[in-house]
Amino acid sequence: YDGHLCLFDYSQNLVLDASVHQSPITSVCVVPSSSSDTESRILASSSHDLTACLTRIFLSPESPTAFTIASLHLHTSPLSSISTDPSGSHLLTSSWDGLIDVYDTSIPDDHQVNLERGDDRKKRRKTAPANIKRKAPMAVLESHTARVSKALFAASESAQGKAYSCGFDSTVRTWDVESGVCINTVNVPERPILDLAETPDGNVLLAASTDRTVSIFDLRVSSLSSSTGTMMHSVTPSSIATSETGKHQVVTGSYDGVARLWDLRSTKGAMTNFRVWDGMKVLAVDLAGNVVGIGGEGGMEVWRIAGGS
Repeated sequence: YDGHLCLFDYSQNLVLDASVHQSPITSVCVVPSSSSDTESRILASSSHDLTACLTRIFLSPESPTAFTIASLHLHTSPLSSISTDPSGSHLLTSSWDGLIDVYDTSIPDDHQVNLERGDDRKKRRKTAPANIKRKAPMAVLESHTARVSKALFAASESAQGKAYSCGFDSTVRTWDVESGVCINTVNVPERPILDLAETPDGNVLLAASTDRTVSIFDLRVSSLSSSTGTMMHSVTPSSIATSETGKHQVVTGSYDGVARLWDLRSTKGAMTNFRVWDGMKVLAVDLAGNVVGIGGEGGMEVWRIAGGS
């Protein structure tokens, strides 16, 4: 919430603290690169300050550093998420303004957005430093009728060019990104959706909603129209993560401070759960093999699942 990006080592020691945004950061992702450069990475972040940023971090063991290299503009409300495609060439940002913006990850030679003009969309923003290039979206996806909670590119190669999104209008939408057209809408009445995740094989889409469920959508059906199952929670599930190495495993975080591990082959109950904090919400989870990263009101923790993969 302080607008900083923090880098930790595996012992949870803070090794880098970079001030990137002027308001709370809502989402961060690593942008993949085909470059042979092993000394740096580009992180993409979204914020309540109405912008997203591209920040390059240099991983020198002696003195890690970070520089913001581009600022992504034109949303008119806080951003809720940012995600990258598998190649790292494009980004999706979702916002409370009901829009999804599509950006490429190239760094422009000059500003693409003039923040000095006086129109309503820009006059509320502070001008970014001159060395940080301001990028405009290459396309805008417009169909949601309320806040967009999450937007992500399709994971499987067979679905390249597609994206999925969810929002407070109780819908899950499928997009043709190139044409900017919503090609499918699933309505889940009276269930505002907070988070969305896809299994790495591209077969299943998972949506966490305020009715204390995570809905399961089978992407292999010809017409995605309704969920094929649910994972019940005792409180609102806030976040979902799938594992690249265990295609049936899913971790969810929730507002009761508990993280839960599920197996998609049997979703009557969680395989196991572990209380991370008492009286504080889990706001984000990530899963890599048998290691779970958890962020929330209590800070950040790393847990290992015994026997998991």
